Amino acid sequence: MRAKAVFHDFMTLSQTAAAWASAIGTTFAACVALWLGLAETRRREEIRQADAKVLRLMAAPELHSIDVALSFFPRALNEIVQTAGMADYKHLHIDALHTIAAKLHTPVLDRGFDKISSLEADETVVVSLLCGEIPRLRLALEDWIARYDTLDSFVTLASNCKERTSDIRELIRQLPFVDY
Repeated sequence: MRAKAVFHDFMTLSQTAAAWASAIGTTFAACVALWLGLAETRRREEIRQADAKVLRLMAAPELHSIDVALSFFPRALNEIVQTAGMADYKHLHIDALHTIAAKLHTPVLDRGFDKISSLEADETVVVSLLCGEIPRLRLALEDWIARYDTLDSFVTLASNCKERTSDIRELIRQLPFVDY
């Protein structure tokens, strides 16, 4: 009888030890999984910050040059509207529109469009708006150039372009990483 009691006590102790070992192992595995998950989160955050830093550094000169080009654009538009229809100025108008349209390319933002979400939330919104507005202005200018001879009124198109220009310049000024 005594052997049976010892065996029963040993089995109970063994089951308790197994339960404790299982609990300790599960806790250890959970801690390791948590640690690895936090390490992965830190790694992704570091990559996001590096992507944002690179995008800021590369996009700043591009956006600055667009801002500078657009600072002269309203005056050029006024000249074009005032001298519209004069054959002597046609080639100057088209050259001016080509020059401004050429400055409105954003290769860094186009290539790094998938990295825009790595910026801060407010920067992401502004840069996304710029990625939409700048090509729209460029396309409006290219359309203006293509249909220069058939346009009856430059005033509506010029006011539309001026409005887009001021919107783009205002958006660029909202970005802290662009010097203006």
